[in-house]
Amino acid sequence: MKRPLDVLGDGETPAGAQAMQTIYSDGLTYVSVFIEPFNPERHTRSMQRAIGATQTLMRRQGDWWFTVVGDVPAATLKAFASGLERRR
Repeated sequence: MKRPLDVLGDGETPAGAQAMQTIYSDGLTYVSVFIEPFNPERHTRSMQRAIGATQTLMRRQGDWWFTVVGDVPAATLKAFASGLERRR
């Protein structure tokens, strides 16, 4: 699914910019993956954070910025992010 990126009025996100989202689930839990073009003004550093059972991993891969979120162990998020590869 393609989702519009919110434009915050600060000029950092071009109008019409989109992120791709895909959701993976085994019926008990989920992992959402968001992929958007890398923008050095918006994406200043990689991060990994946990809030309760929800883990978030954000990082750059080539020309893309990945945000991976889910109620899964941190190692699972790393595996998803590491397994993503652009194919033409």
